[in-house]
Amino acid sequence: MHLKKLFSEITRAALWGIGLTLACGSTKLLAAEDLSASDLIRKMDARKSGWVAMKAALRLDFVTALGKKASCEAALVYHRLDERMVLVGRNAEGGILFVFKTDDRHFELYLASKNTVFRGHIFDLENSPVIESHLKPLDLYRALKPMSLPDPPQSALKKVSDDGTAFLETQSTGSYPARKIRLTREGDCLEERYLDASQNTRLRIRRVKFQGFLKPDGGPRVFFPKEIRLDSAGTGMLGETAFKKTRLYFDKVEFLSGVPEEDLDWRPPAGTAVQSLSE
Repeated sequence: MHLKKLFSEITRAALWGIGLTLACGSTKLLAAEDLSASDLIRKMDARKSGWVAMKAALRLDFVTALGKKASCEAALVYHRLDERMVLVGRNAEGGILFVFKTDDRHFELYLASKNTVFRGHIFDLENSPVIESHLKPLDLYRALKPMSLPDPPQSALKKVSDDGTAFLETQSTGSYPARKIRLTREGDCLEERYLDASQNTRLRIRRVKFQGFLKPDGGPRVFFPKEIRLDSAGTGMLGETAFKKTRLYFDKVEFLSGVPEEDLDWRPPAGTAVQSLSE
């Protein structure tokens, strides 16, 4: 009798355990199914907004399409709402190497080695025969602030992994490029792939080490990555597609309610040559 009773208890426990496993599995599946493209788009928009401006110290690492490496320290001031930015890169001795200044879609790129400031529209640097810019202002904009996603059906949720990471794809429209997106359930954009007409990746942005930062008004924290990795398509030694790599490591990140005008009003040194890429 005792053996039969023991066997019965073990059997009930095993069946209960199987039922619990199935129930947990069903709950996880339903949670994944509850996510929709519209929900994720709304969460991403909320996650990447809510702040006005920021400043940070950076270390930039570069690897060209031919494998050449370089690095520098930099200081960033960025007004997100006005789309104005100043990025100043310096060498180990503190001398200026370059300055990126943007005002919406217009830019200035100062190269100390050429004693020249190049001016134009941010798209002028995409395929400029005049100058090869390793880090393009449009890519930097996209890295700092993920571009909004179009509403379904132009954006489609493809899958949700076991850890809740969502994968979306967007079709190319008049206002939006084709992209593949990887998001957390909370709306943090972990990865973007900008695609060409043949669905080949032209720009890959990966964001890691998200951290919550205080805002000056004491509101909800801003979640921002401490490291951003950019890979942009270039041309290799044999003419093949090869990626130029830029790594941005953020330090002393501070979110602001605004930026003093003098911090954004950088002027090139006296005697600097000026070249317009729009001409």
